[in-house]
Amino acid sequence: MKIRNGFVSNSSSSSFVIVGFEVDRKKGNRIDSLMDYLPKGIEFPEDEDEREDFIYDNLLQGNENTDGMVYLTGDDDGAPEGKIVIGSMIASGDECGSMDSNIFEFDALEKEVKKYAKKIGVENPKIKIYTGTKCC
Repeated sequence: MKIRNGFVSNSSSSSFVIVGFEVDRKKGNRIDSLMDYLPKGIEFPEDEDEREDFIYDNLLQGNENTDGMVYLTGDDDGAPEGKIVIGSMIASGDECGSMDSNIFEFDALEKEVKKYAKKIGVENPKIKIYTGTKCC
């Protein structure tokens, strides 16, 4: 029998490494929590179905609207219970479990994440490294 150590992934999940920080998630609807931590100018669509697409396209993937930062909301995506993780995804695994090799300067990542935190009104976040698996 083979035992695999490290990241394990299948077609409905993906492994990740994020340098970021966590904020408290409000009880109830995740939309209400996310709205508190968005950059100015980003607004959620009114339609419920469009909201889920918006979250996936803008927050779970990271793009120019979020300066490339990703948001994990705790709904089967790897965030600790009751928290939202916001940060820079430095690695993610595909369905085969492989990841690209990269080298990062931690000081530069920390500076980038803290700059984004300040932009969204989070002062002095504790920067951590998050690893896990999220649903795709």
